[in-house]
Amino acid sequence: MNKYNDYAKELNCLYVEFLEYFTWHSDSKEWEPQKRNEVIGRIFSFRPSNGEKFFLKSLLLHARKPTSFRDLRTINGRTFTTFREAAQMLGLMENDSTSDMCMEEATAYLMPSALRQLFATILVYCNPINPMHLWSKFEGFLSQDFEQNHTFTPL
Repeated sequence: MNKYNDYAKELNCLYVEFLEYFTWHSDSKEWEPQKRNEVIGRIFSFRPSNGEKFFLKSLLLHARKPTSFRDLRTINGRTFTTFREAAQMLGLMENDSTSDMCMEEATAYLMPSALRQLFATILVYCNPINPMHLWSKFEGFLSQDFEQNHTFTPL
């Protein structure tokens, strides 16, 4: 749509904003302008261990009106081989915003043990700049199952 539709070009949207203006119709395999201004859609959540899918999502959240996957991998006229390289070139991995966003999404649906696994995955694959800040921000979610009152009776 961003390549061929004048209205979409004019909007200059991020992918998540695009869903406010257009609806995907799977039967016709086409985007159509929204008629009722209802947003029905989402971008799937991916972990850093999902590799290229994770970095593709990061690019979609930061690139305005991309026209193709190649366009998403092209930064300042240079086309990168992978979404990860493009995300790194944009500086998306230089701060912890991508890791923070990933953890933020995950708190809505993951249990504490799975959140801890995700946190460990982020440490390995994303190399956050300030892991202690990330831990502190989500410590309540990460340690929730440890905080329950456990009463032990001495033998």
